[in-house]
Amino acid sequence: MEIKESDLGFKYAEFTEEMRKDYTILAPDIFPLHMDLLKEVFAMYGYKVDVLRYTGKQVIDKGLQHIHNDMCYPAICASGQTLRFDKR
Repeated sequence: MEIKESDLGFKYAEFTEEMRKDYTILAPDIFPLHMDLLKEVFAMYGYKVDVLRYTGKQVIDKGLQHIHNDMCYPAICASGQTLRFDKR
């Protein structure tokens, strides 16, 4: 996996064609109906997507540990779902 650097100095790994078969994209469950549709669209193009369907107080608490409470509620939930995935 090649690590690149953006114009702003951020380092990232580019998702390549070869990675489709071995890697899974993790997506927070922002809008359940929409995420199910998007998962199917990605699958049509050969991508594997897991929608993180965590809910409850643990998700909000995890999001608030890393994001200021003035952020919008969906952003806190999405961050909490993604960060909670690490603790499985």
